[in-house]
Amino acid sequence: MHNDTELFAIAQALLEQRHTPPVHTVAAALRCQSGEVISAVNIDHFLGFVCAETAALAIAINRGIYDFDSVVAVRKNDDTDKIEIVDMCGKCRQIFHDYAPGITVLTTNGSQAIEHILPHAYIHQRTKIQRAIK
Repeated sequence: MHNDTELFAIAQALLEQRHTPPVHTVAAALRCQSGEVISAVNIDHFLGFVCAETAALAIAINRGIYDFDSVVAVRKNDDTDKIEIVDMCGKCRQIFHDYAPGITVLTTNGSQAIEHILPHAYIHQRTKIQRAIK
């Protein structure tokens, strides 16, 4: 089902609308197995932050959606002013590993399975989460 170009374009369009440094600098698009795409921006605050990918995942979960196809995050390059893919942070990798097993992540090195970009994940939490949501 992957359409990397479309997913990137959705994230790019949201970032172009909501880009407000320093508080909203990343946008993400999350494709569900149904084909629906959910997008969100990051929230940066001195008390902590919510990554765009996790924000999109939270929206999906709040709608009762737990089956995912692919995800991408984008940011504006400060030097070139172009929008480009940004790789998931470690926290997002673990969260997506646990809540979205088998999801494809668009990275700066192409599309990759979440298990590939987090090969030695802490598995106990994933097992507990998957047991609870099934």
